[in-house]
Amino acid sequence: MPTTAAVYPPPHVLPLDLDLNVAQRLADLRSWIEAWRSADEGLRQQVASLDPHRRADVLRGSQIASLRRHLAYQVTRQPIALDPEVVRSIGVATLRRYLTSQYAQLTRAERRRCARSSTSWRPSGTTAAWASSAASCLVASRAPGKAACSTGMP
Repeated sequence: MPTTAAVYPPPHVLPLDLDLNVAQRLADLRSWIEAWRSADEGLRQQVASLDPHRRADVLRGSQIASLRRHLAYQVTRQPIALDPEVVRSIGVATLRRYLTSQYAQLTRAERRRCARSSTSWRPSGTTAAWASSAASCLVASRAPGKAACSTGMP
């Protein structure tokens, strides 16, 4: 079985310094979010086609829920790191001015799109709730006198 490091190589870390291009970083984030949305929508469609009354489908739904949670953690493909040595050498004020001036150069529409993207990509908590509910359904459907439950994932 391959190790996690073999399957997912460590990402290149982008240093937060005076070379950071804010507009490019925001464009990258938007494209990563769009790729995540597309993959997540495909998984949602798979869940929608499952039968919560079949044990195999309940287990499959649980696996898909786990995969959806994992995908959400992969949205940012290149993390940013703030090196204390960089902060000491250039100073927090200089770094802040540099980043602020770049952000200020963005158009109003770009800033709004950035704000919308940063809050709208977050996955809902329903994935975990659905997986838990799917497992509960499996147990409930085996209990005598219990009605089968219906689980759905938005």
